[in-house]
Amino acid sequence: MNTNRQKQSLQWLGLACRILFGATFIFSGFVKAIDPLGFSYKMQDYLEAWNLTQLNDLTLFGAVCMSAVEFLIGCCVLFGLQLKLAAWGGLAFMAFYTPLTLWIALTNPVSDCGCFGEAIIITNWQTFWKNLALLALVIGILLTTKYNRCRLSPLPTWLLVTTCFAISVAISCFCLKYLPIIDFRPYKIGANIAENMTIPEGAPQDKYKVTFTYEKNGVEQQFTLADYPWQDTTWHFVDQQSVLLEKGYTPPIHDFSVTTMDDDDITDEVLTYTGDTYLVVMYDLEKTDTTHLTDIIELCQRATAANAHVYALTATYKDDALRFAEQHRWPFPVCSTDPIQLKTMVRANPGIVVLRNGTVIDKFSHNSVQKRLQQQ
Repeated sequence: MNTNRQKQSLQWLGLACRILFGATFIFSGFVKAIDPLGFSYKMQDYLEAWNLTQLNDLTLFGAVCMSAVEFLIGCCVLFGLQLKLAAWGGLAFMAFYTPLTLWIALTNPVSDCGCFGEAIIITNWQTFWKNLALLALVIGILLTTKYNRCRLSPLPTWLLVTTCFAISVAISCFCLKYLPIIDFRPYKIGANIAENMTIPEGAPQDKYKVTFTYEKNGVEQQFTLADYPWQDTTWHFVDQQSVLLEKGYTPPIHDFSVTTMDDDDITDEVLTYTGDTYLVVMYDLEKTDTTHLTDIIELCQRATAANAHVYALTATYKDDALRFAEQHRWPFPVCSTDPIQLKTMVRANPGIVVLRNGTVIDKFSHNSVQKRLQQQ
């Protein structure tokens, strides 16, 4: 009786570990699979921190494969498909990422790990503790695998395994061509850019510890604002140090601006125009796919006929941008915008974002332009 109870307890323990670990991996793999470009940008941030930017061209392929493997491990663990093999794969995954995220938490080369894509932003330390918990869960799964057996024959099992991997890759390919099917970013349809740039009244501010170094009679001493000897003018200023103690509120959008090639800031004009404003985002003109550029020009010309404003936004240097416009006979103003904001606005190069009074009412990839022309 005790043996049966122990076996049943271990079955329930293994099932609980499988549900928690599998669901986390499925969610993590899925939110990265729907935004492969975003995941590749995060990988490039890591490579830049490690001085390995020569590998940047491999990040998109790596992003698709990594999210597919993560999604696959989660599905196999949750549904008991090749459970032992999947659990060992999960253990290898966590054995690599747990010490890596500890190093990231200690050195802070990037602000967040990107482990849940744009869906949930967590700190580097939160990522490390999360990975420790997942490591414990996968160890629990391995210790209880003999009590959790798959009821399917080998052929259907491998068919399901292959299907899970293929689903993730197919999702990534679709979203890469037509934009993420779920948008978690502050530029999603329905979002007002001006509101997302606003700091609410009463929001917490950054808190700093400010230390001043002064010198008198060849001796340096540090003071704060509270203990500085204000009445003694014989002290001579040497240096000032500021240490961030507590991070305040940061608005979802904090670096959005639109500047013409003549250095005129037209951000307010773009965000307050009551009609439609078409922003053709081409963050890097050297990497811009020009296949549908003629169709984009035609679409924008039809929009201007209906009193819409059209701007091309890029982070490319002025001379190169003007040369690109002349080469491709681009008839609309070309403006400069922060590259990170452009990558965040739309996961395409080029991609089109349509605003009305500062609110995003539509966004689409260059691969959808022909279809929209046919529908007009």
